[in-house]
Amino acid sequence: MHCRVAAASSTETSAFGGTSRYTSRCASLSASVGADAGPALLYDLALLAVVYVVFAGFLHGAAMVAPAGVAAGESAAMAAPWLTAMTGAFRVRHRRRRRGLHR
Repeated sequence: MHCRVAAASSTETSAFGGTSRYTSRCASLSASVGADAGPALLYDLALLAVVYVVFAGFLHGAAMVAPAGVAAGESAAMAAPWLTAMTGAFRVRHRRRRRGLHR
C-alpha cells in the first residue's frame, strides 16, 4: 500500500475556477507505509489535519490584518517564508522530544 498525495495535472480546473500551478509539484510525492491500509489512512488524515490548520490559520491571520489595509497577497508573502522556517523545526522538536529534553 502506498500513501499518495492526491494530485491532479497542472492543467486541471480547480473548484474555484482556473487552474492550479501547485498540483503538479505534489504529483511525485509518495511514501510506502507498508501493506496494511490502516497506517496509510492514518497518515492521510494526519497530513490533512496539518493542512486544514495551516489554511485556517492563514485565513484567520489575513482577516485580522485586512482592516489595516493589508491585502491577502501581502499576508501570503509574509506568511510563506515564516511557515517554511517553522516547519523546519518539526524534526528538531522531534529529536529533542526523543532525547527527553522537552515534553
